[in-house]
Amino acid sequence: MKKKFFLLSLLIIVLLLMVNKLSNKSGIYFSDKEKYQLQETYEKTSEIFRGLYQFDKNYVRLEINKNIDSQQASLLIKTKANKFEQLFQNDMAPYPGEVSKVTTCNEEYKPKSVLVNGNLFYKAYLNSRNQFGSCIEEQLPYRGVIGYIYCSKEKYLYQIEYFLDKNSIDGEQKINNFISNLKCF
Repeated sequence: MKKKFFLLSLLIIVLLLMVNKLSNKSGIYFSDKEKYQLQETYEKTSEIFRGLYQFDKNYVRLEINKNIDSQQASLLIKTKANKFEQLFQNDMAPYPGEVSKVTTCNEEYKPKSVLVNGNLFYKAYLNSRNQFGSCIEEQLPYRGVIGYIYCSKEKYLYQIEYFLDKNSIDGEQKINNFISNLKCF
């Protein structure tokens, strides 16, 4: 009898824990999230996660800074946004010569900032190494968006990047749908 009571108690505890975990789900949602597969993990610690996900020919790169309060998140967003914008600012050429003394980025390749649901995003092009910052047409096979979302419930700051082939049909619409559907849950 004691054995049955113990097993029944254990089963009830496990069920209660499962129900509690399901009701306290948290994280970030984006369209077709369940279809994306983790392709590469760059970093995974108790304080940060960085990884690349892929579905079809669409990519999501995610960075999660954990245990961040809202003031820290605000400061980190400003710092990250400032660094991102600096990639595209005019600068002195590393080897100035007769042809150019300053490196510049044509307006068509500079990122466009947008606010969606109170979150900051930059639409821009990426190079073949999946990095923002290049301004040369031949080096830009992807276009996408990078943005920052703070989820106060879990105290996580998400830096999320979505990118796809720049010649993708309805690419701009896919980018707009992606960022408009992002939300904490």
